[in-house]
Amino acid sequence: ITERKLHRARWVSALQQADVPMRLICGMDDPVSGRHMVKRYRELIINPDIIELEGVGHYPQLEQPIQITQSFFEFHNFK
Repeated sequence: ITERKLHRARWVSALQQADVPMRLICGMDDPVSGRHMVKRYRELIINPDIIELEGVGHYPQLEQPIQITQSFFEFHNFK
C-alpha cells in the first residue's frame, strides 16, 4: 500500500499517456484491486476498455482461465 501512495502519480500518468491500446481485465470481488479500482480507472482513463468479471477475486487467471484467455485473444484479434 505504501508503494501505491509513493508511485501513484507516475503510474496514473503512464496509463493516461499510453499510446497503445489497453484492456483492463478485473475480478470485481478482488478486495485489493476490484470494484473500487475499476471505478477509479473509469474516472482516469478516457474510453476505457474494461472486462468486469463478477464473482471473481484477486486471481482471475486461475478462477476464470477460459474467460481470461477469450478476452485476451479478442483484444488482440486472434481467431
